[in-house]
Amino acid sequence: MEIDEQKTKERLALFINEYMQNNGLSMKGLSNKVNLSENTIKNFSRGEVLPTVDALYNLSIYLHVDMIHILDLPSTKKKVPLSKEQLIEKVDGIQNQLEHLKEYIQNEM
Repeated sequence: MEIDEQKTKERLALFINEYMQNNGLSMKGLSNKVNLSENTIKNFSRGEVLPTVDALYNLSIYLHVDMIHILDLPSTKKKVPLSKEQLIEKVDGIQNQLEHLKEYIQNEM
């Protein structure tokens, strides 16, 4: 599956700008919250730079937006039978994400 780089930049810029505006947050304030430089946030908010996976992850948590939504990947609603191993892998991934979220809440909020 191919990601439209420009569309991703534009979507991320939209999410960042709307979030900052709706929450009265400056670029410096957001940069401190997500542990990125103010210049990086400025570049993202202008749609000039595609984020790294780590930056995208941090932003998606803070902005409360799923990374898949930012990347504009189609979500599949088809029910595909999973093997026991695949199901365990998915649960482990969710647990990992929840642990990161828990750490973030404990340390940043």
